[in-house]
Amino acid sequence: MCLTAILPTYEGILSMLKLKHLFLAGLAALSLTPIVARAGEPYAMIGGWAIQRHEPGNCSMFAVYERGTSMFVAYKYNQWHFALFDPSWTALQNGKNYTMSFVLDGVDRWSGTFQARYATNVPGLFLDDVNERFLGSLMRRWEIDVYNGAGNFVTRLRLDNSFVAMTMTAQCSAESGGSNRSYTRQPNGNYTM
Repeated sequence: MCLTAILPTYEGILSMLKLKHLFLAGLAALSLTPIVARAGEPYAMIGGWAIQRHEPGNCSMFAVYERGTSMFVAYKYNQWHFALFDPSWTALQNGKNYTMSFVLDGVDRWSGTFQARYATNVPGLFLDDVNERFLGSLMRRWEIDVYNGAGNFVTRLRLDNSFVAMTMTAQCSAESGGSNRSYTRQPNGNYTM
């Protein structure tokens, strides 16, 4: 193996520094939400997803995207939670409910009623008690298109490494006394939760 193949490039180092800053910004944005009462301890960093352990049995994963949108999935209070944040969504009214729809890889279609909440002045849309089949879609798909209640396109987010990140989040939760569900691919290609 060539030595240069193992050493990070200048661009790679800049990318890692950018991810670190995005990670810290994400922590700050999420540290005051009702789901994450305080920043947790780092558990793993998986391809742009930060996995954290909070109170016993409570773990989360989140990613911050280039345009400033953040995706957050957490296991807390014996249920799964899902949230999207974006600093540009200033029209959201704190506490108001909004219908959102998602299309994952043009195949899986989901919709739900989200509640607007602000985390350190960053607007977000939260869904509590998430259907685990939706999480399965997040795990096996490559991108998610987000639409508002009127059907207007809002954003597209990549789901790279979401399968491993969700698996690590479930593992983190199980290790700390939370969910004991396994997320494994079966021989027929389906995923079980």
